[in-house]
Amino acid sequence: MYRITHQEKLSDVVFQWDVHAPDVANAAQPGQFVMLRLHEGSERIPLTVADYDREAGTITMVIQALGKTTKEMMTHYSTGDTFKDFVGPVGRPQHISNLGHVVLVGGGLGIAPIYPQLRAFKEAGNRVTAIVGFRNRDLMFWLERFERYADDLIVCTDDGSYGRPGFVTEALQELLENDKPDLVVAIGPLPMMHACTNTTRPFKVKTMVSLNAIMVDGTGMCGSCRVTVDGKVRFACVEGPDFDGHLVDFPELIARQRRFKAQEAKANEDYSHVCDIERILFEEEKRSYKKLKTLLPEQVPMPERSAKSRMTNFKEVNLGYSIEDAIEEAERCIQCKNPTCIAGCPVQIDIPRFIRYLLVRDINGARDVINENNLFPSICGRVCPQESQCESQCVLIKKMEPVAIGRLERFVGDNAKPKVLQRPRFELSLGRVAIVGSGPAGLAAAADLVRCGAEVTVFEALHVIGGVLQYGIPSFRLPREIISREVKTLRDMGVRFE
Repeated sequence: MYRITHQEKLSDVVFQWDVHAPDVANAAQPGQFVMLRLHEGSERIPLTVADYDREAGTITMVIQALGKTTKEMMTHYSTGDTFKDFVGPVGRPQHISNLGHVVLVGGGLGIAPIYPQLRAFKEAGNRVTAIVGFRNRDLMFWLERFERYADDLIVCTDDGSYGRPGFVTEALQELLENDKPDLVVAIGPLPMMHACTNTTRPFKVKTMVSLNAIMVDGTGMCGSCRVTVDGKVRFACVEGPDFDGHLVDFPELIARQRRFKAQEAKANEDYSHVCDIERILFEEEKRSYKKLKTLLPEQVPMPERSAKSRMTNFKEVNLGYSIEDAIEEAERCIQCKNPTCIAGCPVQIDIPRFIRYLLVRDINGARDVINENNLFPSICGRVCPQESQCESQCVLIKKMEPVAIGRLERFVGDNAKPKVLQRPRFELSLGRVAIVGSGPAGLAAAADLVRCGAEVTVFEALHVIGGVLQYGIPSFRLPREIISREVKTLRDMGVRFE
C-alpha cells in the first residue's frame, strides 16, 4: 500500500497528490510517468510525474478530475490515506543537455509536467523561458515554482483575467520571431501540442511533445498507446512519452483518443449516479425517494448452474449475484420511511440501511450494518426463509415482486472483505457460558453472548460444527466451506468449540 503524504486542492477540478514511494522517487527523471491503481477492481491510470523529492521519498502529481477514477481520487481520498498500486517510473526521460535557449510551453494540466523539465534544463546551464496558459486566473497554480527557475515567465489566460490574453501559441509565435530558441518542449492537450508544432515548424525549431495516449498496462503489451511517428508505429508508454512533435501524426492520434469515449461516458454517468444516491440517502437523508412505476416489477434472476452440470456433482447450484446484479436489485428498494421489512427479520437487521451502503457500492459498509445483528450473512442469505419473513413484509409485494433481500445479504456476505473480529473487552463479565449444540440457534446465541462479554464454550456431539446446517442442508445449497468460514468468525472472537 502507498500513502498519500499531502493532498491539496488547486482548483475546483484540479488537485495535487504527494505519494510516499522512495524507490520511485529515487529513480524518477523529468518526462517520466507512473501507473496508479486505487484498489482491487479499479483501473490502472497513467499520471505524469510533476515533481519528486529524493530525500523525502515522495512523488508529486497534479491531477484533473475528469474521469471516474480521478473523481474518486479527489473526493474519496485525503492526506494519510493509502491506495493499492503505484508503479514507476515508466517511460523514457527527457534528454537534458546544455543547448542554449530552451522554451517550455505548458497548457492546462500540462503545466505541471513541464516543471521538472524546466528545472533540469536550467540546472544544465540553459537559458529557459516558460510559457504557461490557463483558461482563467482561478485555475492558475505553481507560478511561484516557475518563477524560481525560469529566466522569463509568460503567463497567458484565455479570457485575459491575468497576464497576457490569448493562447500560448500566440506568445510562442512572437518569441520565435524575436528570439529564436534552440529547443521547444510543449506539453498539454493534444490540440494545443499540435498547434505548437505547427507554430514552430516554419522556424525549423525542434519541438518535443509528451503524448498522453491511451494506456492500459504501461508496459507496451496492450498496444493501446501506439502512435505513428515518422511513419512508424511507436508505443508511447515504453518508447515515449516524449517524441519529436514534427514527426507525430496528430490527426490519427486525436482520432484514436475517441475510441473509448462511450465507455468513459458510461463510467462517468454511473459514478455520478452513485454520488447523487449518496447525497440523497446519506447527506439529505431522504426516504421513499422512488416511485413504484420506475421500478423493475420482478426480482433480478439468480444466476445458476445448468442442469447438465448439476448432474455430475454436488457443487452449489445458485451462483450468486454479480456486482451489477446486486446494484440493479438494490435499486428496487424505495427506502421506506417506515420499513416493515425490519419487523419481518427475526434478528431485526436494518435492511434498508445495508441496502443504502450497497447502492453506493460500499460492500464493506453493508457488511458492518448486517454484522450489528447477524454475523452469518452468507449462511442466512442462502437458507433463511426470507420469502415468509422479511421479503413477505416488503411494501412492494402489493404491486410486484418484493426486493430480493436474501440474495443481497448473500452477496454482501460473499463479497465483503474479510473483517478481523477480536474478542470484545468489557469491564464486567457475564462469566462462563456453556451452549449445548452448534446448530443455528447455538451459533446465534454464542455470537450474541460473546459480544456481551461472556466466555462462551459450545459443546457439539458430532464431529463437525454446524448441526442441521451440516447434516440437514445439502451442500449444493449450502457449501460446507461457507459454514466453516462463518464459524471461524466466532472462533476469532474467542468462542470455543468442543
